Amino acid sequence: MKRLLITSLLVLYIILPKDGFGKNSVKIEISDLLITKSSQSSFIKLGFSKGEVLKSFGKPLEAKKAYFTKFDFRGEVLKYNGAEFYFMDGKLEAFEITNNLFVIKIKGKDNYAIVGNSLKNFGGLNNIVLQKNGENWDELLSFILNPGNRVTSIICGPD
Repeated sequence: MKRLLITSLLVLYIILPKDGFGKNSVKIEISDLLITKSSQSSFIKLGFSKGEVLKSFGKPLEAKKAYFTKFDFRGEVLKYNGAEFYFMDGKLEAFEITNNLFVIKIKGKDNYAIVGNSLKNFGGLNNIVLQKNGENWDELLSFILNPGNRVTSIICGPD
């Protein structure tokens, strides 16, 4: 499974243009990308501290220091049922969502993405360039789809 994920990301990296995914891409500020639990209204964002994530989502199933080969950095991981949140220098740097207990939203929009759904509720967006203060950021938001075009995981991390 991990090999398939890495291969999928590598293929995306190779085939997508290096100019921000091309002219049909959608640019989203990282501060507008919200992660919520399906059952609650609180949210977290990239850049939040570990304390802010714990306050929003409660105690994780597991918390540990680790080297993330997937994202090539040392840090800490909080593992919840259906999500892993990766911290570098105390800030949320990356995440992987693997079930429908967590939802990705865009602040101020009706767009949302949930594992198990198609991307139509996310406005069909799949070419997403994350930006920080108007500049392209070195992180990629990826949706892994099954053959039926349903989201199987949502990954955000260094490209």
